[in-house]
Amino acid sequence: MDSEGNFESPNCLENLRTIIKANNIKVWFIDTIRRFGNFDENSSKEINQIYSRIFKPLMEEFNLAIIFLHHTTKVGKYR
Repeated sequence: MDSEGNFESPNCLENLRTIIKANNIKVWFIDTIRRFGNFDENSSKEINQIYSRIFKPLMEEFNLAIIFLHHTTKVGKYR
């Protein structure tokens, strides 16, 4: 995965700020969060770290809404 689309990259937050500001983005849909780094999406500790470091600052700075999509399996169960 390249560093520009990786939430674990040191430049990620600044890259996202630039994109959000340049395009006046107000709503961001994420489908699926797992595509943006090598972390355990089922670990509340790891997701909370990403939330605190990436999502919360962007939501506060730009009054941004972030919507996370979650998919069930083909038989209707959660992953």
